[in-house]
Amino acid sequence: MEEENGVWEETKKRLESLYGLKSGGREEERNTREEGKQGTSRRIQYSAESRSDRDRRGPGAFEVEAGIGIGELKIGMSEKEAEHALEQYRERNLFYFFDIEYDEAGTVVEIETDQATGLAMGATLDGGIRLFEVEVEDLLPALKCYGTDVAEEDAYSYDYEQAGISFWRERIVSKADLEQEWFLELSAENREDERRGLFFESVRVKRKQIG
Repeated sequence: MEEENGVWEETKKRLESLYGLKSGGREEERNTREEGKQGTSRRIQYSAESRSDRDRRGPGAFEVEAGIGIGELKIGMSEKEAEHALEQYRERNLFYFFDIEYDEAGTVVEIETDQATGLAMGATLDGGIRLFEVEVEDLLPALKCYGTDVAEEDAYSYDYEQAGISFWRERIVSKADLEQEWFLELSAENREDERRGLFFESVRVKRKQIG
């Protein structure tokens, strides 16, 4: 429970910084819906906290499927269907964060979630690979099944456009860095923060690019 609380606090600060989301205490049950418009599409961030005084039920399979969806959320859903899927997670008293883009017809075209949600839900890729528990340099060979990384010049992002999936991390840290003097001289707290760069911090599933 202490570890989960720590993950939540860290995630809450990051979400507030990145998206301007404001949230109450952990004991409060809430669902946050923040909406923004980009041209004729709309992007909405959804988040919910879990309550320690209620039982939590696992999400079942929480698969990240390229070009298809993440967990209960699927590309092609209507906004009503997507929010119904999120209601299933709230009923199970689960913490989550999703960033969903809808096209002008109100259809889901992109779904993003973050590391904290993925760890809590046990997010897996094809073959049962635990997405947020495997270091990036060990994960990259498995990602070749998605084809060509169109963002290959950007080491922070890996975008497999034709497959309909992309990954992102805020900083880049390798296993070799953990043995470097600059890393060893950091405080224990800062070393732990730097270690986050070993893993992806978010995943986005979108419509496959044909042709």
